[in-house]
Amino acid sequence: FNPISDKISLENGEEFNLKYIIAKKEGNFYSFLNDIYSNEENYPYLTKVFDSDEVGYKKLKLKVFEINYEEFHKG
Repeated sequence: FNPISDKISLENGEEFNLKYIIAKKEGNFYSFLNDIYSNEENYPYLTKVFDSDEVGYKKLKLKVFEINYEEFHKG
């Protein structure tokens, strides 16, 4: 299950040393980021490293995920 692979090529991201994805609760430029924010369990190759809710932010709603390319290539 790799729903973002046709939206963004993580293989290219790996080539350019892309390590993190930031997804906001609302207003993402790419719609697949909305899905990542709401359904992170569907992305086993992304490890959440920051969640604004967990640190008590009231207005800023975002999550930061580290990309595990080894897991991504398994999918």
